[in-house]
Amino acid sequence: MKDIKISFKNFWSGFDYKQCPFYVILCKHYNVQVVNEITNNVDLLFTGVFSEEDIKKYIGSVKIVSVSYENTYPNFNAYDYSIGYYNIGIDRNIRLPLFWYYDFVAKHKLFGERKLLINEPNLSNEIFEQKDNSIGMVISNTFRDGMEYLYPLLESFDFKSGGRFYNNVSLGPDYNDKIELFETCKFGIAFENADNEDYVTEKIYDCYVANTIPIYFGPKNIDNDFNPESFIDVKKYKTSSELIEHIQYLMHNKEAYMDMLNKKRITNHINYTARCEEFLINIIENGKIYNHIYGGIDWFGYGSLYRNNKI
Repeated sequence: MKDIKISFKNFWSGFDYKQCPFYVILCKHYNVQVVNEITNNVDLLFTGVFSEEDIKKYIGSVKIVSVSYENTYPNFNAYDYSIGYYNIGIDRNIRLPLFWYYDFVAKHKLFGERKLLINEPNLSNEIFEQKDNSIGMVISNTFRDGMEYLYPLLESFDFKSGGRFYNNVSLGPDYNDKIELFETCKFGIAFENADNEDYVTEKIYDCYVANTIPIYFGPKNIDNDFNPESFIDVKKYKTSSELIEHIQYLMHNKEAYMDMLNKKRITNHINYTARCEEFLINIIENGKIYNHIYGGIDWFGYGSLYRNNKI
């Protein structure tokens, strides 16, 4: 196999490249050496968005892939390629949603004992009795879209909240704790931080993994990823009273609740792993370093900015 050198910069705290799907996928096709020091013979530099440490000096000398699992958009005056939430509409970008990233890690047992997303559940009615008539929630940042849908629910239902907002249970920062919390509740809050097209994070995935019904706020094209019959989309209700009434109905009606809980979750079974594999290999074998005019690493805005202007 061909020898290649890659590097990872500016990822989240605790990031381990050995648990990263991009590293695992490349190792199937190459002898991969991960290096800290960036030189001109590095084949690929993956950079997160948590810092701009050292990135400016590499622009124009190595192929750079932006990996953004935050609500940010890549600046192609700085990066050569990008991976993230958004379908930007150019071939230098690929949409690989975070729920795919988590499921890849789980399937390959790269991190802990996180459960897999069950695409076609067949759950026993016993689960209805095992769950409390409550709604699970882990929210810390209230400077987000959709809060107007949440406040009426807080006044109408019992919540188990593990985040800094409305906290009433003891919950550690570990992802598995969130799943364990949701497993005890009939519903889970899955509100995206922003109402941007394509911006579908791990939040609805967490509910499915915990086998609870998601109460969802997010982009209108969520239906491209997940079956709308398997979750409660708060934006589809005319009033908060109508939303509350439907949740109460499901909460106390076993047959209706279990029917929704057992709906197929995935709308389109997209092979994101194969897409990622093709994207990365093409960059290694055929990709190029583009001419750059440095103007700041990330742009914060809406995906339509890129789709409309093809930047």
